[in-house]
Amino acid sequence: FQRYLYNELSPGERRLLHREIADVLEELFAGSADQFAVQLAFHYQRGGVSDKALHYLTQAGHQARAKYANEEAIRYYSEALELLTDNHPDRFDLLASRAGIYNLIALREKHLADVSAMVDLAELMDDDTRRCDAQLALADYHLETDHIEAKDPAQRAVEISKTLGDRVREGKAFRQLGLFHWYQGDYVEARKHLGAALERFKEAGMLGEAAICLHILSLTLGSLGDFDGALEAVLEAVAASQEAGDRRQEATSLRRLAIAHINQYQHPEALPFAEQALALHRELGDQHEECNALNVIGIIQVWLGQYQESYKSLWQSLKLANAIGSSIGIGFAVSNLLLSHYVREGKFEDMFAFLEPLITKAMSEEDEWLIGFLVRFKGFGLFEIGLYESAIDEFRMSSENMERVGSISGKLFSLSWMSRGLAALGAYESASEILRQVEKGAKDAEDEENLGNAYISQAYSILQKGDPKKFQGGLNLGKRSLEITPKDDYFQHDFCLEVVASLCLELGMLDEALKYSKETIEMAEINPSVYMPERRFFIHSKILRAQDQDQEADEYLRRAYERVMLVASNFSDEELRNSWFDNVRINREILEASAERGVE
Repeated sequence: FQRYLYNELSPGERRLLHREIADVLEELFAGSADQFAVQLAFHYQRGGVSDKALHYLTQAGHQARAKYANEEAIRYYSEALELLTDNHPDRFDLLASRAGIYNLIALREKHLADVSAMVDLAELMDDDTRRCDAQLALADYHLETDHIEAKDPAQRAVEISKTLGDRVREGKAFRQLGLFHWYQGDYVEARKHLGAALERFKEAGMLGEAAICLHILSLTLGSLGDFDGALEAVLEAVAASQEAGDRRQEATSLRRLAIAHINQYQHPEALPFAEQALALHRELGDQHEECNALNVIGIIQVWLGQYQESYKSLWQSLKLANAIGSSIGIGFAVSNLLLSHYVREGKFEDMFAFLEPLITKAMSEEDEWLIGFLVRFKGFGLFEIGLYESAIDEFRMSSENMERVGSISGKLFSLSWMSRGLAALGAYESASEILRQVEKGAKDAEDEENLGNAYISQAYSILQKGDPKKFQGGLNLGKRSLEITPKDDYFQHDFCLEVVASLCLELGMLDEALKYSKETIEMAEINPSVYMPERRFFIHSKILRAQDQDQEADEYLRRAYERVMLVASNFSDEELRNSWFDNVRINREILEASAERGVE
């Protein structure tokens, strides 16, 4: 009946009635009219009162956004934008608001279109404040897609905000630079920029912004091995996000708490926090953080022995990262899938088959950082099965890609592994030349992680060469690496222990060798995705035999042999299987010792 009467009215009568209804509602709810923004926007739109329709549509968009009613917010902002000409200055803030939602729900093409329009409008208006905001928005876009491109707009935002004397905008730009450097693996630089950002947000009393900063800072401190500092940052972030009432930051806080428990080997305690975070990320439509939460859950599930569930979680993370165009998300998911599943199960041939289409896709998209990241992992696999020349080529490509995108840390890391490949081939001088470059670069950048890589790679080269005169020097380098390599970096820390234990054995320091070797074995018992366990089993068996503990030595030799044969059984390619048996020195030694002791 209402629709019948409404349709009987002329267009002019409808506009008049809508206008009168809106005016009455606005007068009736004077002082709290914005609470009825949706109704007022509806009537003023149809009443043809553009200025008031614009105001209430904007308010309706803000209200929907605050409730994470993302589709509604986009609709209101879009309707408001339709009321403005292309060059109207009020478009800027509406575009910024809508771009923020596109960012949240990972609609990347629309996100970039709005950010590009913001950049153009800021230049047209010659407005430094808006110019700064446009650069911040552009950096945010790139941090979610190709983080390498985020550095320039973030730096421009720092420069403009300093000119404006705007400490808050300066803090946002510093935070973006901090995240950029964390993605690059330049943790010292990340900590410096994040500290500067946090200082500015705290002095402005902006708890929500401070919480975002603290989340990234907690990851950075964890990467630097400062687990107490990381936990302190997480707890401060939790308190700040709760006080600010920011649900998105609350979700991130839950995930960071899960990571803090992972660092303390408290995996059963970590899982509920990660699952709560995932549920809240999904409720808010935050796909980027959903991708991260799935990755964290996949890591926890491996430690809990839930391998199928872990594989599913990590694949979901990878699929989502691909869908939203997140290079970093792809990198995280790939690294955990490879180490926790393909390498753990000894399926190197499957690993290469998994990597190839990802590398091809990254190349077609000219994503230099992701190419460098993926081919480095291919190099790891080739190195471990004894295809050293091919591995060196992949590490060289990775280092060149990382240099092109400005990731000095990534370049040095790949060069360290390239030196190990050269050492395995007996090219010790070439390996040493590269490691001198790595050591200098790491010291110049105050990069403890790569300094540790340089030291342990030098020690590995000395061990491979087998010169007794240099074993003590190699042991000293290995111990220096152990001192600066965080224990949660299982991949690197355990390699350090293996090399140090082997050098102690060569020097006849059996008690010390056993101490380091026991640590690797203890880690193998608690870490279900321990990297290349046959090496530590065999080293431990040699040390035990040197102490006349033959029965226990035979048990660890048997475990080493079984692992070597398991990996071999996974190859369908005879060339790969032969390389695994013939080219990897420690595998040859395992097979020879097993035949001699009759433990096959």
